[in-house]
Amino acid sequence: MTDEGGEPSGHLAWARTLLRLEIVRFGAVGTFNTLFGLGLFWLLQATLGRVVHYVIVAVVANVVPTFVAYVLQRAFVFRAEGRFWRDLVRFSSVYVVAMLLNVVALPVLVELAHLSPNIAQVLVVGGVALGTYLVHRSFTFRHSRTSGGVASRRVEGAADGVAEGTGGRAAEGSRAPGSGGGSLLL
Repeated sequence: MTDEGGEPSGHLAWARTLLRLEIVRFGAVGTFNTLFGLGLFWLLQATLGRVVHYVIVAVVANVVPTFVAYVLQRAFVFRAEGRFWRDLVRFSSVYVVAMLLNVVALPVLVELAHLSPNIAQVLVVGGVALGTYLVHRSFTFRHSRTSGGVASRRVEGAADGVAEGTGGRAAEGSRAPGSGGGSLLL
């Protein structure tokens, strides 16, 4: 649905407005990646859990989702450019710490609190999510932010060629450098 000016209206407009917020994009990517990671953990636990300890399953189930999270957060959440390998190292270091927290907290919840490994993993993942957002925002992808901590001008429609004050219409020459007009950016 579009309004009279050809702009999205209703739920689509509401969703686009929400997705302009970095924390919402992080939540969307995190939700997808968490479900993906939990699904992988549960699949590996169901297939290998009788012969491989659940902590080993958790370690293995963190590697693939971590790389998927990096690609999605880099492009969609923090909209970082350049420094791919440096950011990957930083991102990975954050997730090594997160994985260590997982490896410590998971047995505590399973062995001491007597929770099932699946329920314990849900609790651990939820607790780590907020911490990783804050660390990625201030450490991993900080170069894509201005000194005041406000996301660069690319955040609000610049990737679509929309200039501020044009009522959603692209202004001549208003594309952000490197946006190319078509990308994962909304």
